Amino acid sequence: MQPGDYLVTGESTGLKSKTEKFTLLAGQETAINLKLEVQGTQEVIEVQAQADILQTENANLASGFNPSQINNLPVMGGDITTLAFTVPRILVGAGGGSGNFVVNGIPGATTLYTLNGADAMDPYLNINNSGASNNTLGANEIAEAAVILNAYSADFGRMSGAQVNYIGKTGSNTFHGNLFHNFNDKIFNANDFFNNQAALQQPRSDSHNFGGSLGGPVKKNRLFFFFNYESMQYALPYSGVVHIPSPQFETYTLAHIPAASVPLYQDAFNLWNGAPGAKNAIPTTNGNGPLQDGNLDLGCGIYTFYNANIQAPSGGIFGGHNVPGNVPCTYAFAANTSQKNTESLITVRGDYNITDKQKIGARYNYDWGLQATGPSLINSAFNAQSNQPSDQGQLTYTYAISPTLVNNFIGSGSWYTAAFGYPSESKAIALMPETFNSTDGCCSEIGATGSFPQGRNVGQVQVADDLTWVHGRHSFKAGVNYRFNKITDLTNGEGAYNGIYNFVDLTDFTTGHINATGKGDSF
Repeated sequence: MQPGDYLVTGESTGLKSKTEKFTLLAGQETAINLKLEVQGTQEVIEVQAQADILQTENANLASGFNPSQINNLPVMGGDITTLAFTVPRILVGAGGGSGNFVVNGIPGATTLYTLNGADAMDPYLNINNSGASNNTLGANEIAEAAVILNAYSADFGRMSGAQVNYIGKTGSNTFHGNLFHNFNDKIFNANDFFNNQAALQQPRSDSHNFGGSLGGPVKKNRLFFFFNYESMQYALPYSGVVHIPSPQFETYTLAHIPAASVPLYQDAFNLWNGAPGAKNAIPTTNGNGPLQDGNLDLGCGIYTFYNANIQAPSGGIFGGHNVPGNVPCTYAFAANTSQKNTESLITVRGDYNITDKQKIGARYNYDWGLQATGPSLINSAFNAQSNQPSDQGQLTYTYAISPTLVNNFIGSGSWYTAAFGYPSESKAIALMPETFNSTDGCCSEIGATGSFPQGRNVGQVQVADDLTWVHGRHSFKAGVNYRFNKITDLTNGEGAYNGIYNFVDLTDFTTGHINATGKGDSF
């Protein structure tokens, strides 16, 4: 039976029961005891509400959510997994592995999510299947939900954490629909502490979660449709401090590296100097401020360069430990930016009552979006992003063979890709063919990261069939649940397009040599 409100009564020749009203929620079993009484010449109809506090049909610790609760509870970012946040024994932000909550101290990767009886999981990460926003959109499609914490029925029970069941909306004999738009903007939020400390204004930070649904009849009592659209669009803000070479340090370095290295170094210096905030850069001073050097070496590192009494081209000495009047190796500036993240979801569903005993339903959804993986404060060509389209399909068939024998079949399939990289890999490589990473003062990392390109293609096929037989006070249930996953891991392409110079000692950076000082440089 589908979750919802029901009226049930029983009668026989000369006998009739009272009408019982009860609410059936997802993941729960409800027993209704009907008492047949002799009908008199005067008939009185009495409706009683079923409100048992203790569920005696099984030992599940289940929390159910009816349509009214789902409509009224806040669903942050349109993410349907947030419904579980209100359930006792679920902790949010408590750490303990992947997933967005822990259950009884167990990581979120031990939670099984199902939608209309089929898995709604990411087989690669073993968590809820999400899109470009890292949220599981679809809240506007959910009619009922239940969170079961232990003592799962045999048809669940593959995970040791929680079982989260969702039941989707369907069409009915009347048309129904809705429209919604949730909006947030930086004008509703205070600037954060670190932006204020660096005298930065708030970057763009706004979000739009909007959509609508429509359902109704195609043929009364027989064929129904349901359509849902949702979109989540927001600007991902980012703030930070960027360190670039001082003019004196740049001149010194170009004069001391091998001639063959000059073009690569020049590419790096052009990017640092061309950063949007470079015009606001100031010489690095010693101190504990956000633009200062806490090591008191004027941004000249802590190994062999800062105290080598190296003459700067325009006069003075580089670095030195807290020596007044010496020349800094870096300039610094604080900057902020934002990157747009988009994700949209379309769901189409049809349900057909073949007979009073046989029902079939089909559901398809397509999710697409561009993830703002991480903006760059130096050049937008290095903005990390991920294109993440996904498809899901489902076919359900229910056959009430007899009042005591019911068969339920579910066939489903899903596929998604998550490819991480840059807007144009070729452009990023052309700007900086290799990557410079200096951990000894000097400059912020420049160039394409060595972890790109990476990602995965993930597919799943699932078939589940259950047969339920009720005999007297006993219920017998048997079935099969088969899943096939196919995963293509793209991480073997990491580092295939560029190399990374890791300079542990600033002296090696200024001479263009790897590990000449023995401090552990690598390429």
